[in-house]
Amino acid sequence: CIPLWPFDYIHDYIATAHVSLLDADYDRYGEAFHHYERHIFYPDIKREHYVGGSQWFVLQRRHARIVLQDTTHYRRHKASCAFRMRTGSRFCCADEHYVQILLHILLHTWDRAGISGFSSTFADWSEADWHPKLFTADNITAHTIRTIKAAKHFVPYKSFWKDFKSNFSHIVDPSLPQPPLITSNGFCVVGGQLRNCFLFARKFDVSNLDFLMHNSRTLFGF
Repeated sequence: CIPLWPFDYIHDYIATAHVSLLDADYDRYGEAFHHYERHIFYPDIKREHYVGGSQWFVLQRRHARIVLQDTTHYRRHKASCAFRMRTGSRFCCADEHYVQILLHILLHTWDRAGISGFSSTFADWSEADWHPKLFTADNITAHTIRTIKAAKHFVPYKSFWKDFKSNFSHIVDPSLPQPPLITSNGFCVVGGQLRNCFLFARKFDVSNLDFLMHNSRTLFGF
């Protein structure tokens, strides 16, 4: 994970936002609820409560207090494991979406509760894998970084797997046709103003280090 802006810019962005930078996927994870041990979730967490999203977020203090004071829901997540049909093994990752689910249950309507709906951190999900694309020295360019930084619209998490590849296919190869930067489903409005969406980006391999350090002043301003 790398910062896209100088520290002062990131600090000012967060301090003046007055919203928590947190995304959520209602469709994909709601449909996937049956993959988890439902009897462990019930009765505190029902299918309609189950939303997912990125673990990269920024919480305002009022929302952080809700998370820290919770004594019920996290126990359910900690005990929940998904079952792999092919191997018969289990993996426990439902708690990755704990914050989204908790705030969804307790706050109900996010836009009225001061939650942005988009993450603080860019990730390329175009490969439709369990993990976002890994940027290496072979596929990173200055154009890639500038395009990510310029984003002022966001793709709701529910659209990542369907729309992400077509909307971001141009970030590596500038010779390709330039579609809209991101779909018009969402605008990154912070403090009443349209702002750049992302403060950070991932995932970057160590092979990028020389490129990032050499171009740090030009691309990131520090």
